[in-house]
Amino acid sequence: MLKLKLPKVIKVGAHEYEVVYPHRFQEVDGYLGLHDSNIRRIMIAEVDWCGNTRKATDIYKTLLHEILHAIDNVYLKGRIGEEGDEEKIIDSLADGLLQVLLDCGLLRPLGKEK
Repeated sequence: MLKLKLPKVIKVGAHEYEVVYPHRFQEVDGYLGLHDSNIRRIMIAEVDWCGNTRKATDIYKTLLHEILHAIDNVYLKGRIGEEGDEEKIIDSLADGLLQVLLDCGLLRPLGKEK
């Protein structure tokens, strides 16, 4: 199975976040990604809750989603969560950001490794 090559570390502000991909969520069923601000880690699943390999754009969107959580935590001190439905807001922002990056050619295809 070919795996996407995601960055191992992402900086948000002065903070480095470790990116763990692929991550198999055993502790919480149904998660596709998770941002942990306490240990500065972003975890991304390669397969969905049914065991199906996820499409590259879905994985990129999940990565952007979790990066937006990190940005909210670092720069906004969690204020997006004060708006009511944090997950829907973050997910909509991730969809929009992914579309812009893809359409403008700013998101270069990431290499694949065996």
